[in-house]
Amino acid sequence: MKVLAVEDGENWCRIFRNSFRKPQYELQITDDIDEAENAIKQEVKPDIAIVNLNLVKDIPSDESGKVILAHIQDYYPNLPRIVVSGQGGYSVKEITEQFIKELGVYDVIIKPFKVDDLIKIMNNAITENNKNQEITKPDHEVQVFISYAREDHKLAKRLYDDLNRYDDITPWLDSENLLPGQNWRTTIPKIIRESSYFLMIITKNSVSKRGYIQKEQKIALDLLDEFPSDQIFIIPARLDNTELIDEKLRNIQWADLSDYEKGFQQILRSIHNEPRTTS
Repeated sequence: MKVLAVEDGENWCRIFRNSFRKPQYELQITDDIDEAENAIKQEVKPDIAIVNLNLVKDIPSDESGKVILAHIQDYYPNLPRIVVSGQGGYSVKEITEQFIKELGVYDVIIKPFKVDDLIKIMNNAITENNKNQEITKPDHEVQVFISYAREDHKLAKRLYDDLNRYDDITPWLDSENLLPGQNWRTTIPKIIRESSYFLMIITKNSVSKRGYIQKEQKIALDLLDEFPSDQIFIIPARLDNTELIDEKLRNIQWADLSDYEKGFQQILRSIHNEPRTTS
């Protein structure tokens, strides 16, 4: 179990180190907001986060824990988190259900506490989170067609590689999936029609460029008319402030890839919350 503990109390840091020294735990302790944010952006992410709401080194200290929890909510909303408070910080009365809901917190534990009680909460949080993930994942593989301008191939390949790590997602990228000898002019429209989602990378290159990318987008936009208005098919992903030209695209919420990790999580939520079988 990989544990991220955001704590600046010397005594509690020592308690955590002693309690999580067993082989089944991998502990990272930090009292810094930036370090905590970097930890949840790593490819191998924590299994759970324990966050002290009141970090003394930050000013104002009563907002520091909230900032970290907000970062987790943005970058890794499925990460279970437990709030630690007390000893001059938030009281039980102040940490209301609404407070917990807004910050995406699984549970709150008030200092002083027994570490065994914390470990029980951690295990319950991870178990419940795993069950929720199984519920929200599609019961079938979904194919995601990635449309991009040649100048943006590096970004497209990164998205392809990251999506490919998920067992229930099959990304399709021409540079990776087209076979030698295949007729790409007939294969690509067929793949778009068979795909569950059309991931459209939008940059100044893709909007201003003439070429087959415009054909891909036209096929996808025509297919969009076949879907109910509340069903996701096209997922626009913007890298910059490029203006969306097509009126249909202007009505669709886009993922913000200017912050890659946050944008990628937005894409994942669209895929996992709106499952659709391939045709």
